[in-house]
Amino acid sequence: MQNGTGDEPQSNSHPTVHSARPFGTPEGDIVVYAGNRNHRYASRLDKLADGVSVIGAGLVDALRVHGTPDAPRATFVLIARDGAATYAALSTETYEEFFGYLVDGGQVSLHGINRRPFEDGPPYIQVTDVEPHFD
Repeated sequence: MQNGTGDEPQSNSHPTVHSARPFGTPEGDIVVYAGNRNHRYASRLDKLADGVSVIGAGLVDALRVHGTPDAPRATFVLIARDGAATYAALSTETYEEFFGYLVDGGQVSLHGINRRPFEDGPPYIQVTDVEPHFD
């Protein structure tokens, strides 16, 4: 929009989130809440051991559905507001339960398990639960 002096500033309740690493692999430096229900603590995902329960939140980006029509799976990049990111993966059962919440650009919270398939590679979140964020 324009006024007599030029463009008017546009209000936006959500900051713009850009892809954390547009030309590479997310390194898993996203901050999550880790641990069990009795003791959760904030930590970078890439500092946690394989198998630790985590909760994370952010924007869904680069959603891809894999598998077959009878057994779909999905992967996406979860990008936090600070630009840190990680991969997230859903099994067939989890995807079938939560696929409606997963759209590129959508904001979600997720519960899952930190997975480190390769010692020197980035971790990812094996998603077990997804909660959408609505405006």
